[in-house]
Amino acid sequence: MMRKEQMEKEVLEKEKKVMEKKHAVRVNQLIQETMTAREEAVKLTSRVAYLEELLNTPKSDCETQTDEVEREFYLRCNPPDPSDPNQSGTIGR
Repeated sequence: MMRKEQMEKEVLEKEKKVMEKKHAVRVNQLIQETMTAREEAVKLTSRVAYLEELLNTPKSDCETQTDEVEREFYLRCNPPDPSDPNQSGTIGR
């Protein structure tokens, strides 16, 4: 009878060790997943900050002064027709 109890105790100990090992493996997996998720969150937060900075960059009109360029482009593409008496050869300035 004592031998049977001893064997049952050993079986329980082996099962306990197997469960502890499985638990330790799962805990390590969860830790790794947490670290990966944190890295991803940091990357995404950085990307959002960069895109917000691009979106909120002050706009300046100094680069859009195209009046003279547009006029020159229009004249090059649409020269006045000398046979049309309604065209004086210039476009209003």
